[in-house]
Amino acid sequence: MTSLYDESIYHKEFGQLYLLRWGIEISFGMQKSQQQMEQFSGHRALCIRQDYYAGLFTLNLQTLIENQCQSYL
Repeated sequence: MTSLYDESIYHKEFGQLYLLRWGIEISFGMQKSQQQMEQFSGHRALCIRQDYYAGLFTLNLQTLIENQCQSYL
């Protein structure tokens, strides 16, 4: 994939693939910046996994609360 010489052939296909991945990239960016998911309370693998899953739980809980509040706004 790294030595594709005719860019005009593959440009459209790769653009469509990138658009499919865009939502995932936005999610990772939000986890890194807003939720500071790269800040861990320990150095062991178990601590890192627990911190990550706790952050995901908090994100999901926040999303549920926001969705319920939309009708009042």
